[in-house]
Amino acid sequence: MRIGLFLNNLDEEYQRSVYSGVRAQTEELGVDLICIQSESVNTDSLFISLDFIGVDGVLILSSVLMTKGGFQESSDTRARLHRFLENIPAVSIGEELSSTSTGSPRNYPSIVVKNEESMKSLMDHLILVHGCRKFLYVGGPASHMDNAVREAVFKASVEAYGGTYRIINGGFHTASGRDIIRDYINNNKDDPPDAIIAANDNMALGVLEVIREKKSEYEEAGKQWGRCAVTGFDDISLASMDAAALTTVRQPLHEMGREAVRMLKNVIEKKEVKPLVVIESEVKIRNSCGCVGYVNDKRHETLLSEAQNNFMYLENYMQNVSYLGQRLITAGSISEIIPNLQYFLTSVNVSVFYFFLYPEFIPNPGDNGLLLYQRAHNADTFYEKALNVRFYDFFHTIASDAAEPPHAWSLYHLRSGAEYLGLIVYEAVGGGGVNRTSYTHSCAARLCSSPIRLSGLKILNTRKSTRGSLKKKWRFAPRILWRRTKNLRKRRNAASL
Repeated sequence: MRIGLFLNNLDEEYQRSVYSGVRAQTEELGVDLICIQSESVNTDSLFISLDFIGVDGVLILSSVLMTKGGFQESSDTRARLHRFLENIPAVSIGEELSSTSTGSPRNYPSIVVKNEESMKSLMDHLILVHGCRKFLYVGGPASHMDNAVREAVFKASVEAYGGTYRIINGGFHTASGRDIIRDYINNNKDDPPDAIIAANDNMALGVLEVIREKKSEYEEAGKQWGRCAVTGFDDISLASMDAAALTTVRQPLHEMGREAVRMLKNVIEKKEVKPLVVIESEVKIRNSCGCVGYVNDKRHETLLSEAQNNFMYLENYMQNVSYLGQRLITAGSISEIIPNLQYFLTSVNVSVFYFFLYPEFIPNPGDNGLLLYQRAHNADTFYEKALNVRFYDFFHTIASDAAEPPHAWSLYHLRSGAEYLGLIVYEAVGGGGVNRTSYTHSCAARLCSSPIRLSGLKILNTRKSTRGSLKKKWRFAPRILWRRTKNLRKRRNAASL
């Protein structure tokens, strides 16, 4: 049995946490897994890779793939989604999934976390225990369903107690939290809120980072900001570290992934499945809200050792990402990249890897591609003359190129703007531990999602596939691109790659 998991990318902890549960459960059940990343779903290319990956059923991480403007409101997309779900067993993770055919509505198996009550309990704690009345909500995308629910509960709670609030929306990542709060503090230095409610933990960690920075910079005003309560949502692993001690709402993401696999297996085997499974969330009170006394269950020495090891792995991996990324920008041909790619794959623990480019760059994923390089059967092969491979045939025979089953492959679409350039398929061995496997996915995501690096790759492919005057035209393009991004690379650090 083989199942697919559709999500955005594994470059942030929410999605990696769900993925880790999915992967753990598929390994226990002996089921192969293909994780499909960066595939657009709110366009005509709705899960288009299903045409060739050869799965028996799919998991859809709908909490990150679906927005108010996507499946929920577009009748055309709803109709296509319904036709899609009619033809393959599917389970939705994070959002209750329903669709409509020419007749009545139909619900599909979904697993969701009950967030409203926990969010209300968190707000009640801030208002009733800490006396907060003035709030700042640092939100995720306004169109995102999870953000919409949390924001609605936030507003209702503040209004019920006669408080005041301001809402600023951004993205569900640490840099967005940093940018929002830095701008807010610069414009409201002497007027801090009582509490800052972040839409997720990543944003909350960014907020805490800036507040601690400004606390030393602004003296008296900084002390006022230092007294602000800060809360998050999700309870990612960093939230419980003593340095953050973040008050948050725990979503059992790993458990959601596991349960989703069990549900999908039953759907595939035509067993009875509940249309909706609801998992409870819970408030985790730590120190960032103003409470005191929280200490992580693990010994300080153990935490410090883990943090040092994680930093060492991350720094090493990111250095390799940076170096390979520069080779993508500055190399004169794809063959010049391969030795660096081989070293990179070894350093991030990848045992199976395939690198495809499309003959031409296209608006949607293609049915076939040019295989330029592969790592399989403990051997590396670079094809001077690229092999034209039909993806349907490739994915139906890929198991013979890997180690003992079950397998956990990842498919990552290479995109530059609206164009699809190609794709990579890889299998990350988990022998280095959960953290190292997570870093493998982070490296792949950061390398393959960089528009600058992929623009360099696009130039190389153009040079490889054209002749005459066009080849001369692109001759110095990589060097020009390198010059234009020289200052950007100087500013780049391991955390922002």
